[in-house]
Amino acid sequence: MEGKTQLTKFTFYDLYAELMDTLTDEERGKLLRAMCAYVFENAPPALTDKKIVYLWGNIVDTLCVDKMAQESGRTPKGLNRQMKHFMFHRNFYEALPLMDDKQAGQFAKAIYNFALKEQEPKLTSPVDTYYKLAKRKLQLSKTRSKVGKIGGNAPRVKVTDEQVSKLPRCGMGIDFEEFMSRNPQITNDLYRSSLHLADEVDWSMLDYCLPISKYQNCTSLYKILSNYDEILNGWKGA
Repeated sequence: MEGKTQLTKFTFYDLYAELMDTLTDEERGKLLRAMCAYVFENAPPALTDKKIVYLWGNIVDTLCVDKMAQESGRTPKGLNRQMKHFMFHRNFYEALPLMDDKQAGQFAKAIYNFALKEQEPKLTSPVDTYYKLAKRKLQLSKTRSKVGKIGGNAPRVKVTDEQVSKLPRCGMGIDFEEFMSRNPQITNDLYRSSLHLADEVDWSMLDYCLPISKYQNCTSLYKILSNYDEILNGWKGA
């Protein structure tokens, strides 16, 4: 809507997870779509199922408070201290049109169980792919939060190229060493706390997409991997 701030995230409280756990995958997917459309698109919910409508009525007030706070650049007072929560990013929402309602429900449950309980799901394609991309962003948020709580004074241990090379990777193309040899301008500036960013990276796709992304001149491996999903998704609009 014109004049409104386009939100990049909203606070997903454990209350939402508890209510979603009472739904089937398909119902959960429909509720998640309604929540995201309300927050990110300012669209009223198009719900007909009585159970989902009832649950919506139990969360819309909390969702509205958070939405208004985000739009004004403030943190919603009280709520964050009272309930466990994590940030649900617009990038997660952008994956929903690529799935049907049942898959979207599985995607939602995988995200909130990992973020709130650190539980790993068993998923099939294509949900597993979208979850892995979302997980990277959640892990980065967790890492930043931990560093912030200790004031950033924890010992910083550099990660070697050999340590990165030993991590599991996606795809069957080039590996990390070849990626670095093809991009000599990039410096491995990863530390132990950010090593997870290099886990299950498709170095071939990254090598292909990086030159056509806005990070083409970036020399920091940390920054590139922090924006990995954005870089890989960017080729679609190139």
